[in-house]
Amino acid sequence: MDNYNAKHFVDVILPMIHIDRSFQRKTCWDDKTCRNFIESANRQRAPYPIVTAKVSSGLNRSEHLKDDVSKAKYEHADRLRKDYISLDGNNRSQALRRLFKNDLLLSGSFIDADGKEVIVNNKGYNNLPLRLQDALRDMKVSMCVIEGCLYDELHDIFININSGDALNPQEIRNAINSAISSFVREQAENTANKDMWLEISGFNDAKITRSLDAEWVAKAYMATLPDSNWDLNRSDVDKFYKLGRNKRIQNVPEYSRKNQHRFCNILLNLNNFVKYQTEHSSGNFPQKMWWLCLYLSEFLVDKDIFVTDFESLYKEVQQIDSDLASQARKDQAADIQAWESKGKPKDSEPTKTNYYFQWASNPKGNSDRAKRKQAFFNVFL
Repeated sequence: MDNYNAKHFVDVILPMIHIDRSFQRKTCWDDKTCRNFIESANRQRAPYPIVTAKVSSGLNRSEHLKDDVSKAKYEHADRLRKDYISLDGNNRSQALRRLFKNDLLLSGSFIDADGKEVIVNNKGYNNLPLRLQDALRDMKVSMCVIEGCLYDELHDIFININSGDALNPQEIRNAINSAISSFVREQAENTANKDMWLEISGFNDAKITRSLDAEWVAKAYMATLPDSNWDLNRSDVDKFYKLGRNKRIQNVPEYSRKNQHRFCNILLNLNNFVKYQTEHSSGNFPQKMWWLCLYLSEFLVDKDIFVTDFESLYKEVQQIDSDLASQARKDQAADIQAWESKGKPKDSEPTKTNYYFQWASNPKGNSDRAKRKQAFFNVFL
């Protein structure tokens, strides 16, 4: 266990720590949480260490065991001149960084370097009394350095560290050393796509911070693979990620560069549907329409169709979807009436699974996706 004062840790050690998003969630602490952490650390009540893996020792073990995938991962960090891989503690590290950058306003009761209590009201580090600055600068930061791990082993360490921290399924998938992980994360967060998520009904900043954007990218990728027959339940997405665990991308056909390039073009069209439509206000783009536009975007890419007016096309798509759902409800009502007239035989009761509105509500099911696409394109084409 290495110990540093907080200012030295931020200035000297933190720049040498590689934040591999496979092992670190997005920085998600708000100002209040950061302030609470600083106050606890000032009173020596923040005992948890920053956890890292040593790059040089991991690289040596990878070379010794001839694990080329692990070696390549460590070499990437080494090329960035990083000495460590972050496994746990990025939110705490970033709270300290914000403190010394004068980017975090503190309020509350603190103890200065003379042991005296100081009441602070909405002040940044540079405006604090000098002896309180000294105390904050000298706060103890412990860093646990794990050595000699293959890169794939870091996944298990990360999961074990966070076993009590309620990682959601996508955050666990992000930590799998799979060739698809970084691609999904990059597509979710790149400039072209990141503004799309908050336009979708049910999304918010907190959910995006917890990787809902990456989860939807992964599912959309799976749903639009050529000849895809994937369901999109938790176990299926987990299985898809594990196809590439500790493998190079060329060894997993589903992850091929061709498929990835095709999917990027699909996302580009999908983003344009959301961006240019005028039927829904910000934050209210229906999820079921997002999925339908995904299927249409896939069709446009595969048929090499260039769209110049996404606004008008979306109106057409929305009308077709509305008409299909309305007709399905009429069909269901007629089927129920016919069933009732026959005395309600148990073996022929109409179920929602036979109708378009149900298929539209269940993008996770491969069968329902296929039925919706067929019904839509029968009209659209």
